[in-house]
Amino acid sequence: MLLRFLFCLFLVSYQALQACEKDYYGTPLELSGSWYTQKGNLQGQNPDLSVHNWQKLELPSAWKKHGFLKGHSGTVFYRCHIHLRSEAPVAVALYLGVVREADTVYFNGEEIGQTAMNPQSVDIEKVRIYSIPEQLWKKGLNVIAVKVQGTVNDAGILGVPRIGPERELRRSTILRDVPVIIASFTYILVAAFFFLFTVFFWEQRENLFFALFALTLGLYNLIRSWMRYELFDSFVTSFQVELVLIIILPALFINYLVHLLKINYHPLIWGYHAYAGLLLLVTLFARTTRQWNYIIDLNLAAIAFALILALWIIRQYYHSHRDKLYYVVMGMLSLVPAILYDMLVTFLSLPWPRLTVYFFAVFLTFIALQLADSILGLYRAMQEQEKGLVELERKKTRSIFHFSNEFRILLEGLMAGVTALEQGKKGGSGPVRLESSLHNLNNIVNESNLMRLLEQKDYADRNVRFSVQNLVKEQIESALLGTGAGKSRLQAILPENDFEILGDPDLYGMALYHLIENALLYSTGRVEVIVSNDDGRTRFDVVDEGPGLPPEQQALIFQKFVRGPDEQEKPGIGIGLTLVELIARHLRGKVELRSAPGFHSVFSFVVPGRAS
Repeated sequence: MLLRFLFCLFLVSYQALQACEKDYYGTPLELSGSWYTQKGNLQGQNPDLSVHNWQKLELPSAWKKHGFLKGHSGTVFYRCHIHLRSEAPVAVALYLGVVREADTVYFNGEEIGQTAMNPQSVDIEKVRIYSIPEQLWKKGLNVIAVKVQGTVNDAGILGVPRIGPERELRRSTILRDVPVIIASFTYILVAAFFFLFTVFFWEQRENLFFALFALTLGLYNLIRSWMRYELFDSFVTSFQVELVLIIILPALFINYLVHLLKINYHPLIWGYHAYAGLLLLVTLFARTTRQWNYIIDLNLAAIAFALILALWIIRQYYHSHRDKLYYVVMGMLSLVPAILYDMLVTFLSLPWPRLTVYFFAVFLTFIALQLADSILGLYRAMQEQEKGLVELERKKTRSIFHFSNEFRILLEGLMAGVTALEQGKKGGSGPVRLESSLHNLNNIVNESNLMRLLEQKDYADRNVRFSVQNLVKEQIESALLGTGAGKSRLQAILPENDFEILGDPDLYGMALYHLIENALLYSTGRVEVIVSNDDGRTRFDVVDEGPGLPPEQQALIFQKFVRGPDEQEKPGIGIGLTLVELIARHLRGKVELRSAPGFHSVFSFVVPGRAS
């Protein structure tokens, strides 16, 4: 009993030390682990060939991972022994996965399939599945021999070999790519959506680069699936397109950031674009696996540089553009680990699944949220602009109405004055009304011309000394004439000693005139004009006994063509107080209003200027 146990233990230990010695019972069998390996042009398909001097090599793996194959290019044979413990299986196949570069597969000395190396290149992305005919199986020992030919040190069997029902192996290979294909078409639909936005919001150029980024990403991952063979007749062409897409992908993202932040192109960005452009040019002439490997290694450096460049841009502008970069940063944080993982898998030729294609869905979601927020912001701005345009149209309509009403009042005054003169009424109101109408007509022309000059900053100042008392008296008389108010309504409170100001009397006079005119038109009681000069400032206060103004009306009163109540019955076109504010700003002064409903109003015109 003890001897039997030790013998069984010896057999188990012996089999454990053997490379690729597998028992097969007709059910799916994985062939990962150590295979017999020998380099050189051997007759590896011979099932009787001794394997005592062969090396052991773990699969899946590339040659560069093993000391005895490091730097090797040429031919390497792999062998695995399968011990059939059941009846010969029907409709089974050998799955090798991806093999770099060319391979020929033998089963018990008979060739069952190959992917040949043509004069230029070979399909290095094709999944190898070879049928094993039922009649080739033998009871007991069966030998699988794989001859791999490679021109680069990344060559080798990169998939996990296994034997199973051929239909299931092919079906699982197709189904494996279904999530990638679905994700790819989703990215293309996202691209189409943002291309549509680009048509309507062309000024937001970041939408265009995001759409190109999503489209490129979708096409790249689509080519990486079995759809490659539906889209292209030549593998070389498909692989060149694949390399072009992966090269321009980071460049599109950098351009997206630049246009999102509205920043200038830094020399580092120009340098990256020059490097990517040179890499694209080289890619168009690459035909062999060795050339493609060089381009892939150079592009890994470009991707790393683009990632560092993107992080640098975000760091530089995050505080000033946090609202634009928040979602971008969140998307990159979700994507960076997957990119680093896939770069490692590519560099080390590991057989692990790629993750970036799935993590890009999260990344694009964050970017889409960012762009959607920007588009909503633009939409809100357009709504505000539309409101502004509506208000502008209202102002235009209001201005036309005010001009029409003012000319109606002027014409009525002129006609009444002329009629009175024709009827020979002397000393009556006719000549006074005629003079008042002509005075107001002249004011309209002068006010409109002065406003245009001040708004365009083309006004030429006069710089003379003038008496403040004379200025106030002249403007009081002018306002009384323009409004037809009685002298008893106005009172001027002036300093005991007259003083002079160095400046433009026309501007001071126009501002004071409109403050007095406004008080006389929109109040019924007394109006006081108070003048003071202290602290190097001259101050004109116009106080009325009117009904006062509510806060909401105070905020609008200085706008162009905005007038008070009963505007249709009052002369004027609604630019008086606007002109006062323009004059104050031109003279580096200010206009103040103190008022409340039910109380008097005080308009103050304060400008710098010393008395002399």
